[in-house]
Amino acid sequence: MLPIRSPLSRSLVAVASRPSQTTAVRLCTCMTARRGLSVYRPPVRANAVVTPVVAKSMGVRTYIKKADEVEPLKVVTFEEVKKLSDNPDPKRLIVDVREPHELQKSGIIPNSINVPFSTAPDAWFLSADSFEDRFGFSKPSEDTELVFSCKAGIRGNSAARIAKSAGYENVASYEGSWLDWARNTGAPTY
Repeated sequence: MLPIRSPLSRSLVAVASRPSQTTAVRLCTCMTARRGLSVYRPPVRANAVVTPVVAKSMGVRTYIKKADEVEPLKVVTFEEVKKLSDNPDPKRLIVDVREPHELQKSGIIPNSINVPFSTAPDAWFLSADSFEDRFGFSKPSEDTELVFSCKAGIRGNSAARIAKSAGYENVASYEGSWLDWARNTGAPTY
């Protein structure tokens, strides 16, 4: 690990390098980053492979882990999501993290909730009242299983990791997300 100072702010940038892999995590001084993480993706050569690095704040120290040191997320398939969509259960929720304008273009998995990741990455750290004020429905309890979905699976995977760092232990990622759902059900893609 090579700690370096970011020229854009007073935040610390930690860079992990291997022969063809480069990753950087920006540790901001903002409230969200103190509780979770903020990922900075540097410009990468065309043939480079970017590996995510997770930073977890423990008091005043910050520990950085390489992606292969981070425990893997549970991954669910179309069949599992379809079953959950057809038979909604308050203890198992599908969370779509796409932005509202994306949902207007294509639609949403039936019986899922929308918690936009890009505009509300701190959602899972909010109090129950703040969460309900912002999204219009009650915040799921920490023992609820959350299955995260987006367009292709990348934002859903990130949101699942953030929810996990907020105390939700039972999280999963729908790897194919909306593109897989649309391919299997005939729904429109955008």
